[in-house]
Amino acid sequence: MNIICLGSKGYNQINISPIIDTFHPIRHNFQLPNNNNGTKYGQYIFCNHVWVYKDKTIQDIINKYGEQSFSLIKNTHLKKWKNALVNSKIKHIAPQSNNWKIMNKYLLSIHSPVLFNALPRIGHLSMMHILMQNQKPFLFGYSLNKINDSHQYTNKVFTKKNIENIVNITCHDYKQEMKILIWLHQNNYIDATLCSLVDVPELTFNCNIIQPTPYILELSLKFFDSVHLLNLDEKYIQNYENIFKVEKNNDTIVLKV
Repeated sequence: MNIICLGSKGYNQINISPIIDTFHPIRHNFQLPNNNNGTKYGQYIFCNHVWVYKDKTIQDIINKYGEQSFSLIKNTHLKKWKNALVNSKIKHIAPQSNNWKIMNKYLLSIHSPVLFNALPRIGHLSMMHILMQNQKPFLFGYSLNKINDSHQYTNKVFTKKNIENIVNITCHDYKQEMKILIWLHQNNYIDATLCSLVDVPELTFNCNIIQPTPYILELSLKFFDSVHLLNLDEKYIQNYENIFKVEKNNDTIVLKV
């Protein structure tokens, strides 16, 4: 079964859980299933801080990560997460790998023009770990170009000043991480098609940054009647015409079986 790394970008109008459930999921930190992000708990990878706090009381966790903290995570969400741990719904857990510089060696070996210049966030660490095991990870819920994408369980928003100084504030370089992710997708090392999902009722991908892969499009059409593509480069249309029924609806390309 293929592996999918799940980020925490939030979706309210579209639920692709049936698609995600065809994969073995890897979740991170405070994620929970059944939030339009698949129904399986799967494997969990915790960052260094969450690994320490997983054994603390719920009040300690709320004080550190809750609604009154820097993280601004909803207290009710943290309680559900802690209960899932206590009741062994979350049972396959592991700490993050901190040896991120070896990941740059791997990126150099595949001639990536972009490298990490700070410790990557937990989701990108997982992605690289799988990639370095000679497996192709699929991704969902990772940001492609916005630091302030909507989030599943927190309302934290960075100001423009903070975004300019993001590495010093968080110890992570969000912009560099996104550049690496995009390059890896464009060069077929990962499949980040699901990260371009648009939060609208119809299954829609925005192709302005990355192009959807035929694999994900075919998989999507097993569960949805059609797939809508926005901002698709004309040169890719013929590729899809060889596989799908293609219709043009104003600026949208509609794919059907």
